[in-house]
Parts: sequence; C-alpha cells; structure tokens
Amino acid sequence: MVGADKISDGPVSVQGLYHASFPVNDIAEAVRLYCGVLGMEHLRTIDEPNSEMAFLRVADGITVIAIRMKNEPPRVRRPAEPLDVNGEHTAFKVNGLEDHRRMLEKLAAYGLKPFYQLDRKPAVLPGRESYFQDPNGGHIFEIRAPLPTGG
Repeated sequence: MVGADKISDGPVSVQGLYHASFPVNDIAEAVRLYCGVLGMEHLRTIDEPNSEMAFLRVADGITVIAIRMKNEPPRVRRPAEPLDVNGEHTAFKVNGLEDHRRMLEKLAAYGLKPFYQLDRKPAVLPGRESYFQDPNGGHIFEIRAPLPTGG
C-alpha cells in the first residue's frame, strides 16, 4: 500500500456527488415516486439490451439513475430487515425543518413512513434524518435537513 504522503501532488478534492444509482423492479413506478412525490425532474428513460434506466435530476443538478436489470429476478424487499445493513443508501437534502416535515407528509400520502429517524448531533453537519425503504426494489433513501446551529 502506498502511503498517503506519496499519493498527493497538491490540493485536489472531490467537489460533490456526480450521481447516485440504484436498482429498482419497475422504472415507471420509480419515476412516479422520485419525480411525482420527491419532485425530481425526469430527464429520460433509455432501454438497453440488458437494462432499462431512468435518468432523474434533483434541483441542485445531481443526477439520480434508477436501473432495472433485465433477465434477473426482481429484487425482494425484506420487511424484517429494513435497514441499510451495508450502509448503502442515497441521502436527499431538503432546505430546512419545515421542508422536511412537508416532504414526510408527501411520502406518507404516497404510502411510505420512515422506519428510522433521528436528529444527528453532534455531527460534522448536524441534521434531521428520516430513512425510508423504496417498496420498488428495497433501496434505502434518506430525507435530510440541516439543524439550526447555535445555542
């Protein structure tokens, strides 16, 4: 293993998330949830020989890709295990606590309730986090709002 001191040639860092990608069982249903409920923009859907993909965009320009692999059995949601046991999830940010509350109301109207919630503090970036399991393939997603700072 090369030491960290030998890797760096100067200041460079990742500047943000380019895209998030996750498997689903039904592209149309993914578009309904992520665009119709969460408010993403549907850019396009493409159908390739081995997969079908919906390209979506959130308001800040990040691309989200929902992928349905063909010739594979549907992903099975395990209701007894609705946790991101391996840490795999996608976190979507909202602007504040009121937007967080309103988004949870929209998700409840869609039929989803969070399986886990917390106010993460202290943290590098304190936030209110609510975790959901997409019923269309089992992907875990988080709705996150910054917590007010100060005393």
